[in-house]
Amino acid sequence: MLESLQQPSTEDALYLFLRMSENQINNLVYNILIDGTRKCGPDNTKNLSNEGTIKRLRHDVYTYNAMIRCFCEDSLPNDAKQLFMKMKETGCSPNNATYNVLLHAWIKEQTI
Repeated sequence: MLESLQQPSTEDALYLFLRMSENQINNLVYNILIDGTRKCGPDNTKNLSNEGTIKRLRHDVYTYNAMIRCFCEDSLPNDAKQLFMKMKETGCSPNNATYNVLLHAWIKEQTI
């Protein structure tokens, strides 16, 4: 994967992430990866959400916001809403950015 001469891709980033040791991975690295894979579609976001659980990272407001933004940008407002509800259930408080992303997406999709 990384041996090719082509420009590194998000698949390369995910490959490296999955090979990092437990003590190298923190929420900052995880959030950067989620934010960077937004262009790859919602399946990557869902997979990374599961990776966070596997790596025992607790999702923070930035993690949830990045994932919610991914779903909103992919026109999946229901997935964004489900994640928003999960966010609240886990005790993570939404912030202004969370509400801004959701409002913008729901108005755009007219699903309010």
